[in-house]
Formats: sequence, C-alpha cells, structure tokens
Amino acid sequence: MLRIPAIVIASLVLSFAAGEGIARLAGHTTAQRTAPRFSWADRGELYTMEPNRQWVMPGDLKLVRVNSLGLRGPEISSKLDWQRILLLGDSVAFGYDVVEKKALPVRLQRSLLQRGLPVEVVNAAIPGWCARQHRLFLAENGAALEPNLVLATVVLNDIPELLSGQAELGASIRLANVLNWSAQRSALVTAAKNALAGTENPFARATYLRKLTLAPDSKLAREGMAAEPAELQDLAKTAQALSVPLGLVILPFKFQLTTLNTDAPQRELMEFAREHGIPAIDLLPSLREHDADEIFLDQVHLSEFGNEIVAAQISQWLVEHTMIGPEAPPAG
Repeated sequence: MLRIPAIVIASLVLSFAAGEGIARLAGHTTAQRTAPRFSWADRGELYTMEPNRQWVMPGDLKLVRVNSLGLRGPEISSKLDWQRILLLGDSVAFGYDVVEKKALPVRLQRSLLQRGLPVEVVNAAIPGWCARQHRLFLAENGAALEPNLVLATVVLNDIPELLSGQAELGASIRLANVLNWSAQRSALVTAAKNALAGTENPFARATYLRKLTLAPDSKLAREGMAAEPAELQDLAKTAQALSVPLGLVILPFKFQLTTLNTDAPQRELMEFAREHGIPAIDLLPSLREHDADEIFLDQVHLSEFGNEIVAAQISQWLVEHTMIGPEAPPAG
C-alpha cells in the first residue's frame, strides 16, 4: 500500500492554506450561489441533475428547480387527457440563463395552448447532453412518461460529447461536481474555476463551431457528422419500440444567421431525416429573418426572445404536419 509521508501531507495542506489566504487577500470569495450537482451513479452514459433540489444559474442568478426525475421544472403528474410532448435536448432546450417560464419547453406549451391544443411539454433537457443521453433517457423513462410525441433538439456543438468515451464523460461530470462543491467553500477553488471557464476550448468555442460549418470536409467535421446521424437513428429505433413518433428540431449557431454557405451540417441532417422518414425542421432559414443579437445570448444559447420565436416556429410546424393532437399519426 502506498504510504504518503506526513511531512508531504502537511506541506500540501499548508500550501493550500497559503493559496487560500492569497486568493482572499486578492479579493476572491467563495461561490455565493447554490451550484448544480449531477447524478451519475451506475447509469452507463446517462446522467441527470440531482433530484429534488434547487440551484442557481450564473449571471442573473436565475433559480432552477429540479424534480424527482432530475429534470428542470415541476413534478410530472399522472397523464390526464392532455397530449404530452417529451422535449429532449441540452442546455439550449434546458433554458440556459433563462427563467423557467420563458424557456423553450414552457414557451412551446403556451404556444400550443394558444392554438387550442391541450399539450403538456416535459423539459427533458440537461446541460451537456447529446443524442446518446437522449436515447438512454427515453429508453429508461419513455414507458412511464407515455409521451404522444418525442421531440429531440439537435445542436451541433454536442458532437464532441458523442465522440467522447464513457470514462471521459464520467470523469468530467465528477470533476464538475467536485469543483461546484469546493467552490462554495474555497475562494482559491472559485478563482481557479473562473479562470478555467475563461480558457479557450476548441470544442466549446466559436473556433470549433466555425470549423464544423465552414470546413465540412475536415476530419473532425466528418467524424462528427457520421456519429450524429448514427445516434439519431438509434434514438428513432428506441422511440419506435415505444410506439411513439419522433421529430427532430435542428437549431443553428448564431453566426450562421449572418454568414452564407454555412448550412452544410443542416442540409446533411435534413437529408438523413428524409431518408429515414423522420419529420424534421431546420430553423436556420426562418431565424435568418431576425436580428442574430436579439435571438442569441452567445453563439449557441437562445435569449428570451429567441426562445419565444423558436417555440412559435416549432408550434406552427407541429400543427401544419399534424404531429400532435387527436389526428396525430402513430409512430412509423
């Protein structure tokens, strides 16, 4: 068994204490908000938020309430006479930096109600999820939730998660939990976490997003655009096994609204959907009619106005294609 000398342990403790003191003297404080915790626990590559707790998003400190399924929003009641849409997604559909009542799921439900359709929209979106988590969550919870329709949002910055292995994904989730826990207790950890958040990440930043759209024939783009349809096909098979129709909502990046010839990934995904008989909507053309700065908070996440516009577009598409309501078609 490896034995660590007491003097080494003492040195590490003293070094951390000194760093903590320097960080506080420099004006850094511990995190003052309740941070999210993610629940992993022997679920393969599926994780959710820790159930039955509340936490606060950065920025304007918007409250996030988490139900017993580890999803954002109220408890999901027993299904009544209303139709139910299960909206799968990542931080975009989740409503990053947007209050619950103005996030996409609630906006979509309100839009459908205004059209005379009594529909409940369940927010099954978690920051960091990709199509693989969508499939796993549907397989684990679909039968109990009994949705009439599954809508999966497709945001192409999720491709790196698809290309990551389970061990890497699990390590990143555990690291996030440790950092969030420690930041509420240590000014030094808070300062380090804030510094890490500001570093350039080629996957998460605009550099990667532009490479995917402007260089669609690059190795990274081809690997991602092969992984995404394959996972979406497995998601479609999972929905079909539950006898639930599946629809795809393809969301753009901000710069695509103003930069021409960047829609290769959307065209490829729409072609995939047509080949496999999956209803899909590409929101890039309609969103180009709006000011990109009004639609987006950053390169990926929607503003309150963006959530409203996207919800209206999806609602109209669902009604025009009779995908929800008494006359909705069964799963193919």
